Amino acid sequence: MADSGRQALLQKAVTAEAGGCFRYATVYMRELVEMNVALTKEERQTLSVSYNKSLTECVAGARKLKDAIAQCEESRDPAGREAAAALVTLRRQLLAEIRNICSELSTLIAAHLLPSTSSIDSEVFYKKWQGDLFRVAAENVESPSDPLGPHFTASAQLAYQAALNQAALELQPTDLTRLCLALHYATFTAEALEDLQGAVDLAERAIEEAAAEWPSSSGFGKAHISNYKETVTVLHLLHQNAELWLKKLKSEQTPEGTPAACTLDSGVLDDFELGMDGAEEAPEPAGRPPLVAGYATIKATLQESRKRAEQMKARKK
Repeated sequence: MADSGRQALLQKAVTAEAGGCFRYATVYMRELVEMNVALTKEERQTLSVSYNKSLTECVAGARKLKDAIAQCEESRDPAGREAAAALVTLRRQLLAEIRNICSELSTLIAAHLLPSTSSIDSEVFYKKWQGDLFRVAAENVESPSDPLGPHFTASAQLAYQAALNQAALELQPTDLTRLCLALHYATFTAEALEDLQGAVDLAERAIEEAAAEWPSSSGFGKAHISNYKETVTVLHLLHQNAELWLKKLKSEQTPEGTPAACTLDSGVLDDFELGMDGAEEAPEPAGRPPLVAGYATIKATLQESRKRAEQMKARKK
């Protein structure tokens, strides 16, 4: 009976998501999580999509309202100023909804998901997700002087660090969950804590530790590293971001046109399907050796793998 009720809740959530009603989907998934069961892959993916999409919609709306408010406030027309006041109220409501969603999911993780799972990988994933939620909350306060901002930032750092400590003890350096955590924590360190050197150190350490465990044989690597393609892509993003942060460290101002750092959605472990080509063929910055020797080692292994695959195809012909 419990299983049928669980399946019914999942189906309702999936149907709501298919119709674009993501906040309704969170209601069904919250009820499922409160059953205190370890989530299946499909359930965790549905949970990720419902909450992440709900947050994305609110964050996008709040940003658009912020721009609209600025335009109205610049207007000399009294009607424009009245419109600005109404938009401020609406934006405040959206920011409150963002905090509610983050708080709701963080509570579910602490009270139900973490106690219900026996998987170390899932534990680290959920703790990383809590860090992501607090970071989103910190980035969406009403103003830079809002005291909630530092509170959420400190909570995010504690969550990320707790996840990192556990991952370092219980997950392999090439584990996708551990690498995704390093990517998000490093980006948070650079952007929220404004500690570029700390971010570079986190990224370098993750790459070097993964390289130390990286198989020298390409065939062995694909057989013994789960989520091989995604793992390579995350390593590339770590390398790319660290290069960006190093450039910022060397200049007082960010060069015009410098791209933003890259992170992955919280549901990355469930639905992340980026291909290998971008990770394998991304060019190194001109006039500079690869950031970390370990990254060069990994890249060389990938190139060897591609060469062998091409040779095998040629033989079959």
